Amino acid sequence: MSVSLYYTAKRPHPITPQEQNSCSEIAERYDKQYPFGELYEDFCIYDDVLIDAEWTVHLDDMSFKWSVEEHCFLPDL
Repeated sequence: MSVSLYYTAKRPHPITPQEQNSCSEIAERYDKQYPFGELYEDFCIYDDVLIDAEWTVHLDDMSFKWSVEEHCFLPDL
C-alpha cells in the first residue's frame, strides 16, 4: 500500500535561487535521514513557490484546508 502527499504553493512571483537552494538542502537532508531505498519515492520539492504563497495539500484524493484557529491543515470534508 502506498500513500502520496501532494502540495502546491502559488504566489505572483517565481522562486528565487536562494529559495531553491534551501529547498534542495531540505530535500537532501530528509532523503539521508529516512533511507528506505526502493520502498518510497525520494522527498523532493518541485519548482513551486514558498514565501507569501497560498498552499494547497492533497493526500491521494483527499484535500486539506489550512485552519487559522488550529494552525494546521485539516481534512476538507
